[in-house]
Amino acid sequence: MRLKLVWGGMLTAAVLFVLAACGSDPTATPVPPKATTAPQATTAAKAPAVSTKVPPTKAPPVEAKEIKLIGAWPEGITITDWQEAAMIDGMNVGGLLDVKRVAGPAEVHQAEQMEAIRTGIYDIMFTASAYFRELTQLPNVEAWVGGAPVATRESCGLEDIFRELYDKEVGVHYLGPSTFNSSAHIYLSELANEDRSVVDLTGLKLRGHALYQGGTEALGGSIVNMPSSEVYTGVQRGVIEGSVAGGDYMYPRDVKWHEIMNYIYDIDLDKEAGHVYVNKSTWLGMTKAQQDAMYGALVGVFQELEPELAVRKAEALAQLVAGGVEAIKPPQAEIDRVQGIWLEKNVPSVLTGNPDGPRVLEALKCIWKEVGLVVNNV
Repeated sequence: MRLKLVWGGMLTAAVLFVLAACGSDPTATPVPPKATTAPQATTAAKAPAVSTKVPPTKAPPVEAKEIKLIGAWPEGITITDWQEAAMIDGMNVGGLLDVKRVAGPAEVHQAEQMEAIRTGIYDIMFTASAYFRELTQLPNVEAWVGGAPVATRESCGLEDIFRELYDKEVGVHYLGPSTFNSSAHIYLSELANEDRSVVDLTGLKLRGHALYQGGTEALGGSIVNMPSSEVYTGVQRGVIEGSVAGGDYMYPRDVKWHEIMNYIYDIDLDKEAGHVYVNKSTWLGMTKAQQDAMYGALVGVFQELEPELAVRKAEALAQLVAGGVEAIKPPQAEIDRVQGIWLEKNVPSVLTGNPDGPRVLEALKCIWKEVGLVVNNV
């Protein structure tokens, strides 16, 4: 009996001791969960695929090709300054070319610039073919295409004939025409006939290119070969009584011909063209893209300038008149007669006797047909 009581007391004491240790919260003490082992993958993860192809490399940018330009006309001539600057800007668009004017007639005389291009002193020349008549006169017929678009001249074969001739006979690359809708006019210090309804040059000596000789003589005058820079003093000294000159009234205005000339026949005698030539090595050393940029700018820029050319031409004529020059506008029938004579007499003077004359004439006839220009007796 005593043993039971002792045992019971000891058991009770043990229970009380445990309760005291656990506190009075009846909630069971949480048992931490057993650690679990992550399931093993049945197959190993694949590594990302690595391409064996070599990525294409970009072609290095083409460095702009430096092009040294020589101009036939001095700086300060409105029409050529404007046109030359526009042409250079157009050629430099796109970063393929870096064209800069580096010389003019002060460095090399107009008549000697072709040799400077041929020998590579300069790369490109903005000029007029009339300055190189001793080499070939044929490109002068650009004046008689009625201002036809360059695309028409190309399709009729005229430009390729010129490229062939300059390559073979001169050793330069002919790029194409510029200022191709400009006009020449007759300027006089005196009249041969006071009747302003007719164009009469009887007895008058005019400075002009040889290609104007046939037409000038048919109207009664004669041509004197001299540089345009000598016209002012030539009139003053009585060597000549006038000039046949291009430049759409702007050149004569800029060189102050209103001080020596008293009359202008306001008749567009032709649609003269300037020309651009390139050193052969320079041309052949250019990429196709660079060649296209140069030719495309030449054609595109001068087409874009035509509307402004008409405005500038009218302004220049008005300024010459304001300076005391009388602008004579004959009746339309007389204008048509003079323009017809100009073509009928001047074209044969250039083509006759030239072995390439017949095929140039065929190209001209093709162009005349395309633009609707009627030329008789040629």
